[in-house]
This record gives sequence, C-alpha cells and structure tokens, in this order.
Amino acid sequence: MKKNALKDNSAFTIMEILVSVAILSGLMIAVAQTASWCFQERKRNHAQFLALQLLENLKEEVKAAGFEKINPSWGLQMKDLSRYKALPPECTIEVETGSVPENKWLKRIQLTVLWRAGVPLESRRIDADVLVAARSTSGGKP
Repeated sequence: MKKNALKDNSAFTIMEILVSVAILSGLMIAVAQTASWCFQERKRNHAQFLALQLLENLKEEVKAAGFEKINPSWGLQMKDLSRYKALPPECTIEVETGSVPENKWLKRIQLTVLWRAGVPLESRRIDADVLVAARSTSGGKP
C-alpha cells in the first residue's frame, strides 16, 4: 500500500511553477507600465489645465483693466508670477500690448503662457489675442 500512496501524490512540478511565475511577472510588469503612463498623462493634463486656467484669468484681468490702464508697464505687472497660486511647472507669462493701426480706439493684447510638461520635459505654450475697446459715455467719443 505504501507504493500506491507515493504514486498518487499530486503536486506542481518545478517547471509548472516557473512558467506560472513568469506569466504573472509579465502581467505585473504590463500593469505597472500602464499605471506609470497613466500617472504621467495625469500630471501632463493637470499642467495643461493650470495653464488654461491661468490664460483665462489673464484674459479676465485684461477685460477688467479697461482701455486707459493698458500700457507696457501694466503688461510687466501681468508677468509677475507671485500673483498666482496654481501654476504649471516652469511657467512664464508673456504679455505684449499694442494698438490696432486701423482703429485708434482698440488695443491688442497678446497673451502667452509657456510651461514644461511631459516625459521627457517638452516646452508647451498657449496663446491668446484680446482686443479691448475704449469705453465712453460721451456720444461715442472716448
């Protein structure tokens, strides 16, 4: 009876265990790579979201400032990054003010938000042009 007991002993062989560990390792590596990619994309998308929010805030500041206040020194104040709490990584702001040659009652403000994001770090930018008209209550003459 002892001989039959040894033959009925069922277990996994070393080769079966090695194959199953190799398959599980491959699956774990694939899941880890996907998770890493997802985190990188989330970080890149968050930086782009912050840049878009910053650009929208800058556009609202331009609209609120009005025609008379917009000049090159005002543009320098807009570039001050300490005024903003949430910024994308390595962010810079460019502001150019100018007049529209065809219409002296319009000013053009060019806003640019630059930042770096992604793996590897790539420079990214968002641009916007804002036109501001003079406000007047004196019959159309500012």
